[in-house]
Amino acid sequence: MRYMQLLFIFLLFLVSKEGRADGVGACGLGHIGQNIRSQLDGVHLKLVLSNCSYNSEINMDYKELLLLNGVNRVVRSAFILANNSDKTLSDQVMADLVEQSNRGGQVSMLLLANISYENAIDESSYGEIIKLYKKINQEGLEYAHFQLGRIFYDSPLKDITKSREHLFKASNAGVSRANYILGLIEYDDKNFKKAVRFFENAGNCHPKALFNLAVMYQKGEGVRRDQSTTLKYMERSAECGYVEAMTIIGRYLINDSNVSDKRNLRGQYFLEQAFSSGDLRAGFFLAGYRITENKKNNVKLTKDELIENMSMMKIVAESGNLAAIKIYVYQSFDFYEQYNHYYDKASFVHFLNVLVSQEDKGAVEIMEKITR
Repeated sequence: MRYMQLLFIFLLFLVSKEGRADGVGACGLGHIGQNIRSQLDGVHLKLVLSNCSYNSEINMDYKELLLLNGVNRVVRSAFILANNSDKTLSDQVMADLVEQSNRGGQVSMLLLANISYENAIDESSYGEIIKLYKKINQEGLEYAHFQLGRIFYDSPLKDITKSREHLFKASNAGVSRANYILGLIEYDDKNFKKAVRFFENAGNCHPKALFNLAVMYQKGEGVRRDQSTTLKYMERSAECGYVEAMTIIGRYLINDSNVSDKRNLRGQYFLEQAFSSGDLRAGFFLAGYRITENKKNNVKLTKDELIENMSMMKIVAESGNLAAIKIYVYQSFDFYEQYNHYYDKASFVHFLNVLVSQEDKGAVEIMEKITR
């Protein structure tokens, strides 16, 4: 039991070190009025999805749009445009949007404001965006309040009083994501109990809110410290796509000897997903775990397993991680001895020289063997 407590504390050290999740998210339509939703046409929906694709994500709000009745054809067209690199086409869609907005089209005005928000760089541009949101009439007002709350929280025009005012209006109108930013405000003010309540009301699958709840239950901020609740929220955050949570819960599950094989595989899956999303630590943890487990059970990795492990370690090694470099070199040499050819000779030689320059004894021995 003592071992499990120490393991848990060690694994969650990353959380303590990194702290809560910040940021207010990427582009999104949010909870706009039903009349506004019904006006969405192919051009507007395609444009906003294209804009999100540029940011390498489809925000959770867009997933809601996929569920709306009667938009299947439009959604298919949207994804075609989202993956189309023809800038001329995108410029034409943008021109259509500006024209519709100038005519007073509420949907167009809302989407144009959203896109402008994503590209704002200074106080002047944020000021223009505020004016645009304020033009939006009652049909889209709740979402305009949310966006204004974001601007006043996280821009050169930061004004927490105004941010709270707009976010409360958005929250009361059903924009649950507004509660996430309200939670950040309360957390910054160390009103942890209020922050917990806001994060809990930020929606069923707000990954950063769930991550922050995990951190707060781990630290005992505004709540009693509770390991099981921490794990529950961390896993839910991972399920909702938050990479940091995937790495933490994945590492916990593969190192917990008391979990079932199914849960262990789930941990490996989370690490694979985190690694494919760019978290190099996840690849290092996963590859290292597989090597350790096979050695412990006196089982050799198959050729395909070795190649998969080396490909992960190579990517981590290229970031300069000395431990990953060492594992990659040793595995590459094992691969050479087993199959009489290198997985990637150029990389092997490069990283071997790095280790030799560090006077690594194992690397020096390998160098002597291959130069005889």
